[in-house]
Amino acid sequence: MGKGAWTRAAVFRNLSNLCEWVMIINMVLMVWFPIPEIWWPIFPSSLPGWIIGIALAIPFAFIDYRGIRDVGKETFIPQAKGRLCKVGIYKYIRHPQMIGENPLFICGSMCLNSWFLITWWVLFFMLYFPTIIRLEERDLYRRFGDEYKDYQKYTGAIFPKFKRK
Repeated sequence: MGKGAWTRAAVFRNLSNLCEWVMIINMVLMVWFPIPEIWWPIFPSSLPGWIIGIALAIPFAFIDYRGIRDVGKETFIPQAKGRLCKVGIYKYIRHPQMIGENPLFICGSMCLNSWFLITWWVLFFMLYFPTIIRLEERDLYRRFGDEYKDYQKYTGAIFPKFKRK
């Protein structure tokens, strides 16, 4: 795609971030303006949902934080001469930011005490995860070639592999 690919990739990443914020705002608005036909509370009180949601969110937030920290500014602004990140959490899994960030929406749904939102996010991510991973892996192979293929052999996409170099 040429030199303009990096500029377009940055635009798409920012657009993706904007879409995530729209989803978060819609989740919150659903609490203030619930639709009775689809508002199926998990617990009679919202407190258990908050406790469970936050407890589940802590490890996922840590994984997301480590992924962002280890890859650096490449998270938000793709670099034309970027490097394949194989340090930190990337030594163990290839997509830590997806593993950390996306389940946070399910944790948020638990905090919002909504079976509907949990069901929605689980179904959404069952389609989203494999699609995005496949597209990102294809892009990374185009970008880094055999170095990425070798990295795939020893590093799991979402779960660590136990055979190492």
